[in-house]
Amino acid sequence: MRKSLFTKLLFSHLLVITISYFVLGFSLSLLFSRYYFSLQEKELVKRGENLINILTQTSDFHFEIPEIARRFVQGISITVVSKEELLQERPLPPRGFMRRMWGRVAETGLPQTIWEKIQKGEYISWQNFHPVLRQDVLSVALPLERKGQTLAALILSVPLTNIETTIKTVEYFLLFSSLISLSLSLLVAFLSSSSLARPLKRMSEIARQLARGNFQEKIKIETQDEVGQLAQDFNILSETLEETIGKLREEKERTENIFLHMSEGVLAIDRSKHIVSMNPALQRTLSIEKEEVSTLRDLHLGEEIEKLFEEVLQTGQEKEKEVVLAEGKNIVFHITPLQEKEAIKGAVAVVQDITALRKVDQLRREFIANVSHELRTPLTSIQGFLEAAIDQVISLEEFKEKYLPLIHGETLRLSRLIHDLLDLSLMESGKIRWEMESVIISQVVHRVITKLSPLLSARQIEVQEEFEHDLPPVLGNEDRLEQVFTNLLHNAILFSSPGSPVTVGGRIQEGHLLLFVRDQGSGIPSQDLPYIFERFYRVDKSRSREGGGTGLGLAITKQIIEHHGGRIWAESELNRGTTFFFTLPIFPSPQSGGEVAPEPKPAPHPKGQ
Repeated sequence: MRKSLFTKLLFSHLLVITISYFVLGFSLSLLFSRYYFSLQEKELVKRGENLINILTQTSDFHFEIPEIARRFVQGISITVVSKEELLQERPLPPRGFMRRMWGRVAETGLPQTIWEKIQKGEYISWQNFHPVLRQDVLSVALPLERKGQTLAALILSVPLTNIETTIKTVEYFLLFSSLISLSLSLLVAFLSSSSLARPLKRMSEIARQLARGNFQEKIKIETQDEVGQLAQDFNILSETLEETIGKLREEKERTENIFLHMSEGVLAIDRSKHIVSMNPALQRTLSIEKEEVSTLRDLHLGEEIEKLFEEVLQTGQEKEKEVVLAEGKNIVFHITPLQEKEAIKGAVAVVQDITALRKVDQLRREFIANVSHELRTPLTSIQGFLEAAIDQVISLEEFKEKYLPLIHGETLRLSRLIHDLLDLSLMESGKIRWEMESVIISQVVHRVITKLSPLLSARQIEVQEEFEHDLPPVLGNEDRLEQVFTNLLHNAILFSSPGSPVTVGGRIQEGHLLLFVRDQGSGIPSQDLPYIFERFYRVDKSRSREGGGTGLGLAITKQIIEHHGGRIWAESELNRGTTFFFTLPIFPSPQSGGEVAPEPKPAPHPKGQ
């Protein structure tokens, strides 16, 4: 069982106090005994000297003690022992109880010592058992001299009972005092131990609270000593720790947010190729579920990438490689070793999906090639016609009648191309501003159909209208909206089979006008749908220039719709046709307070309409 600090302090204090009182009491008892015996001894010596004075003044002294002298020393046994009696072998004093007592004294060798002291004029004291009184006595022997000669030894004996009684009384008093003092000391030790243990116990409790993440508890400082200073330092430590952990938590959250919201995928593995961490971007890039993978092999990245990870783990060198996955994605893996004290603990890979970048790069190259081709074709024609006229290969009349109209047509085509490019560039930069007004869509559509009637007749195509009744006007620029319908209807007519219908219509949806143009042509492959609004992007290269188009119609159409606050998208099925949807804001009525409804989510037009 673990003992508390309070128990240890209390028992330590109690042990020290008990030992101190025991040693002190024993020492005082011993000192007092010796001191009291010394007083009794001096009292016996004093009385013995007085008695000797009385005896030496008596002229007829024959080792007898007068009655008057015995009265002077009442309570004290007195005897006179001559030199011969003192020194004879196993001496037995002839008178009184000394005869029985002296036999024991002689056996100790004490008589010789007594006589030597007596002869020198000194006294000697000792303790022995009194055979008559059946108790211990204190005896003192003094020299009895007359005319300079030592005649005998005067021995005075007093029972030790009175002395011991007095000593025991004092010892009892010391014991009682010690018990009282010990009780008071125990109380002081209890309070002292409690005052020391209480703040330390509080510190222990708060330390456990700190371990659980609770930094609000503080230690109350009650003293200004070392314990109070320790409590103050502990509170400062708690505040500093809370601040540090708070900063670390913020840094961790910041790092996690960066990790979770990175556009690039991040994959970390250990030396055994177990996945340590990966972010959502990696899951999106590689189309995986986190619950389904635990090792690098579970990602099915291919043997080439797995070998690349192995090389990084073995050599500790960074590696980078671009691969094309089975689904056609262009992925770049940049793999870096994770090192700790020069030991490779794993590897981390930054995975970037550059499919769009490669597509844009391809579109850029195609755009440059298309622009170059679109410019080169009419210029080459114009150059050829002019060179033929200059070299007089053709006559001037033939040039005017036959080739000059062709040069004019090619010049108009170049003008349209440059105009469309500049117009598209201005719209994409946001520098162009249009005057917005109330536009009735049905009127715009009728004008466009009328303008395209020669093409409709040539292709034997009929335009069907599926507009809801009483459609409200839209907020827009009428010329630009006419351009939108012209581009969409022109494409629908161009890519429709002869004799098939083209449908245009609209309806109200979530506060906006949803419009569509649908054909029944060959359709657009799904992989081309995301790119049909790019400049010069053509799905059917063999029919790219049929009708004199520049390849910028859908790109311009998208910019016009977005500048009106709407959006455009397409749905298509191969061999069943294509439908282009776009939304436009409804012209605000006085009841609406001039506010335009928010743009609705895209909702495809029902098939077969």
